[in-house]
Amino acid sequence: MRPGTTARDRAVWGLYADWCLAQGSVPLPSDPLLLARFLGANPAAAATQRRRVSTVNAVHRAMGHAPPGRSEAVRRRLDDDRVTRLDRAAHAVARAVTQLPQTGWPTELFARRDAVLLVLSTTGLRFEDIAQLQVGDVTPSGPDGGVSVQVGGESISTSTVLSVHGVSARRVLDRWLAVRAVQHHRPSARAVAAYLRGAHRDAPAAPAELALVTPLDRWGAHPLGSEPLRAASVSAIVGAHLAGAPPRHKAITAPTAAERADAPAPADPEPEPIPTLDPDSYERGAAARRNAAQSLLDLPDVLDEVEDRAEKLMQNLLTLLDGSV
Repeated sequence: MRPGTTARDRAVWGLYADWCLAQGSVPLPSDPLLLARFLGANPAAAATQRRRVSTVNAVHRAMGHAPPGRSEAVRRRLDDDRVTRLDRAAHAVARAVTQLPQTGWPTELFARRDAVLLVLSTTGLRFEDIAQLQVGDVTPSGPDGGVSVQVGGESISTSTVLSVHGVSARRVLDRWLAVRAVQHHRPSARAVAAYLRGAHRDAPAAPAELALVTPLDRWGAHPLGSEPLRAASVSAIVGAHLAGAPPRHKAITAPTAAERADAPAPADPEPEPIPTLDPDSYERGAAARRNAAQSLLDLPDVLDEVEDRAEKLMQNLLTLLDGSV
């Protein structure tokens, strides 16, 4: 414990440490799920439980460890209404996902990205955590088409409410990972557009350390490298969909074969006129170079003079500084 902690804080930490040791676990650093189990095994008033979590977090921060009380499992233990709110939000998420467009460029690309953000929001994770996720942090889980997310040493699953509305978090994830694979191996908006239109086959799987979601401009292009989407952008996208005002993206349709056949052939370009060369241009150029070389003969002397003047100015400045001291 840190110096200055109260007797109550020491008692809380002692209770937690003893319970952990009795479970065959170490209290420091503590796994978030271990703290959640402790809260479940030692029921108390909400204020008391929050005090316990605050004390455990303070000890971890003082020792340079990540506070386990910030995990989603602990937050659900502290707030009985949190699960109800998350379930209510999951119903809205499912409705938003089912209304996303399934075709078009770049509308389908944005739809796949927004769908995975919406599905991940049902885990209850903070938008900062969702923004920093990598491809290897999300995996399929459970028989109901759910997705498991690894954050801060704990595993959190998407809401089972999604399957009630026929939304498979696993399918949403797979469709987006296929896009990320194309973006990684063929990093151009044209390649992604061709893939979504069925012109390209699936690319090899994206590496686990690749950012799960990256920014997209209005043409569907993504930044090179593995720049993640900002938390503020994740919040804005999810919030807009849940508010019933999703971002609008204009679809760009590819011309059909008939349209390409009916298109007029491009006209032959006008022939470029052959320029008339001046027969005296070479002599004038050679004379100009000789004159320039002659003019530069005095350049070293000029530079030496400039250097001498600069050195004298520096000496005068140092003399003034010495006199002021």
